[in-house]
Amino acid sequence: MELVAEDELHIVGRFVQRLPIIDHIFSSADPNIDSVFIETTIPYISGKARPSNILVQRVFDLDKDSTIILTNDYPERTEDILATAKKYSKDKFLDRGSNAKYYFIRFRVVRVLPEFGIEQIY
Repeated sequence: MELVAEDELHIVGRFVQRLPIIDHIFSSADPNIDSVFIETTIPYISGKARPSNILVQRVFDLDKDSTIILTNDYPERTEDILATAKKYSKDKFLDRGSNAKYYFIRFRVVRVLPEFGIEQIY
């Protein structure tokens, strides 16, 4: 802390960075797009943190749905990726693109360091 002038005080402290968990929400569906991408996160567990490149495609056929993993550089998190992807219904995608035929989810890995008040997204 430094008193610079009678009415000015400079304080230096540690900056705490907080990054939001991503789940983009659009105000209305765009009927002109045929592919919808949703971005979301899965929690980091342990090991060496590395950039994430996880992309899945959701497929909806009549009464059943499935998830196809297109890229996944966190293979140890495959079960969590599939479980999280399953939470996104066709309606959730159609809320973003009313005429969409292709549905994708891009995952980022989020690492929370509570002792520092930081969330890092890879």
